[in-house]
Formats: sequence, structure tokens, C-alpha cells
Amino acid sequence: MFILQEARRAVMKKILLVDDDRNVLHSFKRAFHSMHNEWQVVLSDNGKSALALIEADGSFDLVISDLRMHGLNGIDLFRKVEKTSPDTIRFFLTGATESSLLIEASSVSHRLISKPCEGEKLVALIRNSLLLREKLHNPEVRRKLCKLGVIPSLPKFYQEFCREIQTPDVSVARLGMIIEKDIGMTAKVLQLVNSAFFGFRKKVTNPLHAATLIGINGMRDIVLVAGFFNALGENDCPKTLDIEAIWQHSLSTANKAREIAAAEGLSQDDIDTSYTAGLLHDLGIIALAATNRADYEKVIELARDECIPLHLAEKRVFAVDHATVGGFILNLWGLPHAISEIVTFHCSPPGDPSAKATPLSIVYAADQLVARETQSPLEKGGETIY
Repeated sequence: MFILQEARRAVMKKILLVDDDRNVLHSFKRAFHSMHNEWQVVLSDNGKSALALIEADGSFDLVISDLRMHGLNGIDLFRKVEKTSPDTIRFFLTGATESSLLIEASSVSHRLISKPCEGEKLVALIRNSLLLREKLHNPEVRRKLCKLGVIPSLPKFYQEFCREIQTPDVSVARLGMIIEKDIGMTAKVLQLVNSAFFGFRKKVTNPLHAATLIGINGMRDIVLVAGFFNALGENDCPKTLDIEAIWQHSLSTANKAREIAAAEGLSQDDIDTSYTAGLLHDLGIIALAATNRADYEKVIELARDECIPLHLAEKRVFAVDHATVGGFILNLWGLPHAISEIVTFHCSPPGDPSAKATPLSIVYAADQLVARETQSPLEKGGETIY
């Protein structure tokens, strides 16, 4: 019996709840009671004591904090958590409504959740996030991905966005048209509009629509927040990985997916989902390459030497592929499930992808069609192996 209890305790997840309102803490403690065999829940009524717990232990799987607290506020707490315990999942639970504050909060947290929040909903959200985190078997990869706050943008799109936002007659439509061409900016604006910032019941899947909802002032706030958008540096990814080719492939896949979805008579929501998932389907390549440059060189070398698909080479090196990584990031950031699911399964969709026209089967088909028409992102010419 003792051995079984110890084994169970060893796999229990540790969750830290931080709020200076003790009534809130105890209400969630009660809501989490159903998970007492799986979760060890620790309460803290201020940021300073929460930080001390994290620094002393360092093994919390997930931290949920209020945004506004006396003393050490939620944003400063999460900045420190990110450095001290980078593989800890960070959620804000807040009733704040100021756009500038929420945009800054989004830059240091994985998700913003509105107060009040039903206990059952929060339990389901935590459980899902922890289950997805466990799929990242490589602890170093998991640590780097949980720390990752932004997918770097292609420099030309980032510079185009910065120029547009500074023009006297800046247009949200033009900003949206820039964003919908870029993987990193699309992921971040969809994270923002699908968070507590807006609190829409219906998930937003169209980046142009998302930009319109954020508005000009919100876009200016985004520029002021360091790291919310970020340009890919010259030395961020392996030299042997053609980043321009990845972006071109992703954009072409998105356009092809939208074209096929429209031709198949899908709803506008499904057309938007097909486009956005097509744009983001290889987001995991950028995430892995930018956070594990040296090891990704090994992936590229393995894929070339053995002439195997990139996702199989990634599994050999990282024990996970870019599809799983991309789906994990988008799910963690709270993007619509339909998009994160397509990204997760775009390399190997379950069932027969040709049986029925769905956003998943369409993105899969678009990806294959575009790959046959364009060069490999691993070299300037030659056979496509991704």
C-alpha cells in the first residue's frame, strides 16, 4: 500500500493558485476537490509568497494568478516564474478590461481567463493543458516551448507592420492584410482575441477579423509591448533551413486551402479555419528550429542523408515532431480547437483524408499539392523532403 501511495504521489501534478482574495482561492480549492487524486493544489494570497514557493520548490506544473494584486503583481510574478521555472504553464485569471494591461499580460502568460470562471470549466482547461504538455516527452524541448512567448515573424512582414502602424493614415484593414501573411503575428492576434480580452462565446479564426476587433489603438499597444511581436533574427534558425521557403509554403498552403474549401461549398467559418490552419500548419518547425538550433541542424542532416520526411527526422532527434509541437503551442495559447487539431494532425490525419471534405482533409491536401509544386525549405533546389 505504501509503495502504491508513493507512486501515485510521484505522478500527481502540482498546481499553484495565487489571488489576494482568499474567498476566490477557497472557491477554486473546492472546485478542484474532484481532482484530489491527481492534483496537489497549493494556495497563496500574494505574489511574493507565491514566488518564494516556486523558488523553493521549482516543480509546479501550472500556476494560475490574479493580474492585479498588492505588492508583487501578476505580470511581475510571471516574469520571474518564466525565468525560475520556464516549463511551468502560466494562466492569468482576471477581471481587468484595459487593453494595454491585457496585452502586456498576454506577453508573459499562456492564456487569459475571465473572472468569474466556472470551476468545472477551469478544471477541464487545466486538465487538457497538462495532458498536452505530457506529450512533449523531451523535458528540454518542453521547457523551451513553455518559455516561448512568441513565434518570430519574418522580418519583411514585421518591418511592413511597423511602418504601417506609424503612418498618419494607418488602416486596420492594411494591418490585417499584413498580419494574415505572417505565421507569428497571426498566432499572437488570435491568442489575444480568443482570450479574456474580448470574451467572445464564438472563437475567432480569421486573422483579418481579429485585427479589426483589436483596432488601431490596440495595435499601437501591441507595438509598445516588448516581445508581443518579434522579428526573426539572422542567426535564430539553422542556415540550412530556408525560412523564406517555409513562409512561402505556408502562405501558399493557406491560399490553396481557402480555394479548395470555397470550391467544396464549406461554410465561411470552415473556409477561415482552413486558411488559418494552412498558414500555421508548420509553425512547429519555426518553434523547434528557433529554440533548438543546434539539434535542428541534426534534424536537417538526418532528413537529407536518409531522404526521410522532416517530421520523422524530428521524432528521431526530439522524440516529438513539429505537428505535435505546433498543436501544443496553439492549444496552450487558447486558439480555436479546430485550428490546433488540424495543425496537430496535418502530417498524418486519422482515417481516410479523402473520404470527406473537412478543414483537416483540405489542409492536408493543400499541403501535399503545394509541396509538389515548390522547392524544399531545406535547400535551394532538389527534392522536397518535408
